[in-house]
Amino acid sequence: MHLTRLARLLPPLCCAGLLATGALAQDAKPGVQADGTVTAPAASVPYSMFASPQARAFFPQMLAEEAKAPPISAPIDASRAFYDRMNSARVARMQKLYPVRTRRGTIAGVGVDVVLPAQGVAPANRRRVLLNLHGGAFLWGAHSGALVESIPIASLGRIEVIAVDYRMGPEHVFPAASEDVEKVYRALLKTHRPEQIGIYGCSPAAHSPARRWRASSPTGCRCPAPSASSAAASPSLAATRPTWRRCSTAKACRRIRCAWPTFPTSAAPTRATRW
Repeated sequence: MHLTRLARLLPPLCCAGLLATGALAQDAKPGVQADGTVTAPAASVPYSMFASPQARAFFPQMLAEEAKAPPISAPIDASRAFYDRMNSARVARMQKLYPVRTRRGTIAGVGVDVVLPAQGVAPANRRRVLLNLHGGAFLWGAHSGALVESIPIASLGRIEVIAVDYRMGPEHVFPAASEDVEKVYRALLKTHRPEQIGIYGCSPAAHSPARRWRASSPTGCRCPAPSASSAAASPSLAATRPTWRRCSTAKACRRIRCAWPTFPTSAAPTRATRW
């Protein structure tokens, strides 16, 4: 009886709470508060409760710095130069905090940045590799932006990270970036088993490989089994292992949502999601 009454009360209580939250949010001006909370006329989005105090303090500073970027209508070279300066400064700081060795190279004709931990790859990760797909709206972020996303992961996770310098717009259009990622991935399959390759990305690039496999998957391709998909990877890499799926037909590959693993510390593969 009590459960029945509670079930009846929950919907109006939840609606009342949402209305109260919305009324408070409507009084707030758009912007970013000192604690990282993003406010808008219709809602307030709190900063992650899992973030460190340093990250919380840096977030508004980062947004203020990026607000100085050229408008999206500016020449692409101007935007790339702006973000390269910003990311290069971050790379210099990161290299002091996270010792790594880096080198430029190519895999299957695609440019890459290879990042290795200065203290050496952990024994458990000697046959493993991570592919990084840098952020930047598919317009900028190559090299310096990729290193920002790769250096801490390689150093803390003690694992090899290969950042893919995929083709970007406006010079190139879809599916150029996804094709480059696929080329590098398939080349690595010659020296690694599928379960030894992890892929993570930042911003829109996080979804690039999944789109590529959904659009065009050959028969017998080794698609990853659905798992957690995110814009960042956890540094706790050695304790987790993604699972993968070999599709029997091209039709099966296109029907399965390929959510690339990002090695969360407590994530487990979920059931396949059908398109």
